[in-house]
Order: sequence, then C-alpha cells, then structure tokens
Amino acid sequence: MAINTYGHLKGDEVLQVFARLLSARIRSTDLAARIGGEEFVVLLPETDARGARKLAESLRNQLENLRFESGDGRDFSVTMSAGVITRHSNSLVPFRELMVELDEMLYMAKRGGRNQVVLNDMSV
Repeated sequence: MAINTYGHLKGDEVLQVFARLLSARIRSTDLAARIGGEEFVVLLPETDARGARKLAESLRNQLENLRFESGDGRDFSVTMSAGVITRHSNSLVPFRELMVELDEMLYMAKRGGRNQVVLNDMSV
C-alpha cells in the first residue's frame, strides 16, 4: 500500500482500517504484527498453503473495495501486494531467514504488477 500520497493522517487511517480487517479475520492461535511502515506479517499455524493464500486474497479484495476520503472531496482506494510462504510444521527455520524470503515474495508480487498474492509453498 502506497498510502501516504494523501498525507500521513490518511495513511494512518488506512493502516488502522487494515489492522481492524486483519484482526477480525485471524484466529486466536494466529499472530499478526506490523513490522514497519506499511508492512505486516501474519503467522498462521495449522494453516496450509491454500488456506493462507485464501486469507491473503480475501483481505486484498476486501481492502481494494473500500473507499477512503482524500480530504479534498475525492475518494481513493488502496491495493495490497502480499507474499505468502509456507513451511512444514516440523521445519525449524530462523525467523530472520523467513523474513528475508517473505520480503522476496512481496517484491515479486510488486514487480509482477502489484495488487496480487504470490505463494511459495515449501510445506511439502
């Protein structure tokens, strides 16, 4: 989301709306966190690649369909790019390594045209 085009207050509003959407969609066993700027990470234990992608696509669609007021009388919408990685529940991968891979997937989605979800399924 490149959301500060309309100023920091509007950017903060969009981030808060997205955080509420995300919080409403995850289970008590999941973990969602803002890791900086406009990037979030969501850990979904006991969720397969299909389920993780479905959640990401659903959030992307939901966010894209929202309209925000720009402050000058015009409405605007935002889009979301997401990278999804999965691991077998028995794999032990350092968090830093997962974050590097997740960042690569996110930038793959952005280079591919933005507003999409890219999946790297390593759970098999």
